[in-house]
Amino acid sequence: MPKRLFVDAHCHFFNLDDIPIYPTIMGSLPVNTFLLLGLSIRQVAVKALRQFKPFIQFFERSRYGNLAMYSKDIWACAAGEHYDEVILTPLVMDFSVMKDSVENVSDQLAELRAAIKKAKTELAASNTRVLPFLGIDLRHFNGCKNKGEVKKKISALSNGVYDVDKKRTVQAPNGTVVGIKLYPSIGFSPYPKNKNTRESYLHFYKLCVDNNIPITVHCQSLKSGAYKSADQDAEVLNGYLNPKHWAKVLPQVETLKINFAHFGGDSVLRETFLNQQTYPKNKPKETWTWEIVKMLKRYPNTFADISAFNFNKQTWADAFGSMILLDENGFYDEFIKDAPNALHKLSDKILWGSDWPMVIDDWKDNYQKLYDKFKASLAFDRIFKDKVKPSSAFRDKADHIHLPDSATVHEKIVSINPRRFLF
Repeated sequence: MPKRLFVDAHCHFFNLDDIPIYPTIMGSLPVNTFLLLGLSIRQVAVKALRQFKPFIQFFERSRYGNLAMYSKDIWACAAGEHYDEVILTPLVMDFSVMKDSVENVSDQLAELRAAIKKAKTELAASNTRVLPFLGIDLRHFNGCKNKGEVKKKISALSNGVYDVDKKRTVQAPNGTVVGIKLYPSIGFSPYPKNKNTRESYLHFYKLCVDNNIPITVHCQSLKSGAYKSADQDAEVLNGYLNPKHWAKVLPQVETLKINFAHFGGDSVLRETFLNQQTYPKNKPKETWTWEIVKMLKRYPNTFADISAFNFNKQTWADAFGSMILLDENGFYDEFIKDAPNALHKLSDKILWGSDWPMVIDDWKDNYQKLYDKFKASLAFDRIFKDKVKPSSAFRDKADHIHLPDSATVHEKIVSINPRRFLF
């Protein structure tokens, strides 16, 4: 019988060595949590900075110290539910092409792998494996004329560590790079207007398909008003994060393994499905989350993680649970036309991800609390009774609503779906 895996598909173990400090302070690093931290520093707001205390302390600790501490905390969550092993997939960020950055992605990867090796005893005690994703700025591939040239670039960026031809299995040892992380707002479009650049990027996507490489891409809007740069337009950079770019990519690489990180954002998910809680005939609101949903349901290897979701906000948690409940009963299928294959269920496409440590200020350094609130969002019987009120047009159908089993959906999100995505 295969091991039951508890997988956090979206977390980080970088520290101050890995983050461009000057752009963070100046507010020109287009990464949400760093934007807010930089805004607090620029405003010299002691109260605003105080909420970041645990977050800042995370970055002061060594990578080894954080691995040792949080692998123990996360294992406590997993062991309490009789999982056999934890897999963490920290996402290394590539800031090397960005202006005012002196970071080197290969150095980041090497230092993380060294910390994983140092934490061998602690990770073994916590039954935890750490399998990184290599951050890549797609501009590295500009001018690549075929998949072979893309492959050489990836090898160089990882300093020879990442061999894309080597098959990765569920038994991959600690420190194995298993995927690639993209953060388009640092300056590139996933589907650029320039034809030659677009072809270079398509070589990369096709290489990922050929070698079963999973991609995680940030798909949540930048925090409004926090980004400041004299030479980069915030609206343009934010536009690079729009999942509509991927709606153009996927018809050309239908089996690409891709995780739309953050699912468009918790507040946007609530906005998308708020009215759907009353079973209206009108389709959900056109948002980034709905664009992602259409791709999840159309394409076989598309996924979305729920990292950085604030399940403390009950209406947001209920919108998430309601979305799954209604999708299980086919309420969204009629709005998705011309699908190349049979439509997929969202419960087969969602991944657990914490975005630790980027959410520490919300959860006060408590992984268990974050995880418990996520589990509570899957109480479908309560959601149906209290939150999903059928309109008269659907009163008869409401009597025949199928309530999905909460434990089954939880197991898919935490274990089954991530295994399919990663391996």
